[in-house]
Amino acid sequence: IHEVKLSGLKENTRYFYKVQSGETVSAMHHFYTAPAPGSAFRFTVWADNHTGTDTFGALSEQMASFNPWFILGVGDLVQSGKNENEWRELLFNPARALLHETAFYSAVGSHEENADIMFEYYSFPYPEGRPEWEATYSFTYGNAFFLVIDAQQFFAPVLGIENDFSLWIREQAASEAAQKATWRFALSHEAGYSEGWSNGRCWFEGNMQVRDWLMPLLSENGFHALFSGHTHAYERGMADGLAYFITGGGGGGLDSWCRDLETTSVVYYDFHHLVVDAGCDALKIGAYNLAKEKFDWIEIEADNPGVLSDEGPMDGLPDPPVNSASPTLTDGDGESEQE
Repeated sequence: IHEVKLSGLKENTRYFYKVQSGETVSAMHHFYTAPAPGSAFRFTVWADNHTGTDTFGALSEQMASFNPWFILGVGDLVQSGKNENEWRELLFNPARALLHETAFYSAVGSHEENADIMFEYYSFPYPEGRPEWEATYSFTYGNAFFLVIDAQQFFAPVLGIENDFSLWIREQAASEAAQKATWRFALSHEAGYSEGWSNGRCWFEGNMQVRDWLMPLLSENGFHALFSGHTHAYERGMADGLAYFITGGGGGGLDSWCRDLETTSVVYYDFHHLVVDAGCDALKIGAYNLAKEKFDWIEIEADNPGVLSDEGPMDGLPDPPVNSASPTLTDGDGESEQE
């Protein structure tokens, strides 16, 4: 396993490369460097591919067809992170054509299991002097700022007492880099609100740290969207003046609808990914299924976070499959096989 830092690269430039290890030499590939600071760009988002390699492979090919500058995974990209073979079989092989040529960032999910091999395979910009925080980080790309939260940690204040994570998250959300950016995004594997869960169980309705602390904090600092997974479905809503998305349709077995939440506007139970156009003045986020149909979308103006200037969904969106558990049930005794 190697990590190679490339320096002296020009922005918005196509570079060709090969990788050699011993006598083994890769084919010729290429990548594009990031656009100039303040420039518009496109990226795609997905989560929860688990063991659905055929579905995830098809979604990867479709994401590649949109020519994203980079891709975001929002966790549970393998079934068991401590099983080293799964990283190749469930993530790198199905997405190899996309990963050869596209930069990749990810939030950590529950199925990554905080495994040592994950930190060997990933290389993310952890806070200075805190390499153990590689799953909690921020970065600026083009005209956007990204804040990535490890939702498997206790990151919110407890009884009003701050901790290292909460202090750092507060600092990043209010930072000059975030506030100078046209667009501000956050990633957390677990969402603050969830209408669905695995069939027969309805105990999960959102991560309370995300709902009660993170989302209000993001809204206070003018963030435009929060991307999550964990629930194997598509959900889109608005809370605390913050647009939120669950994009857990990457290939794992689909969940079912449990409850109606006032904050959630659209639910859709099918495999999918998101395409985000971070423009100069307008943000466009579209959700696409395997048929490459844009079944839902929103548009936000840069100076109006929390206000949708346009939104879907498409006509004839099917009703969600109802969970065999009561839609009003909010507790349970375990997790689903996927979750």
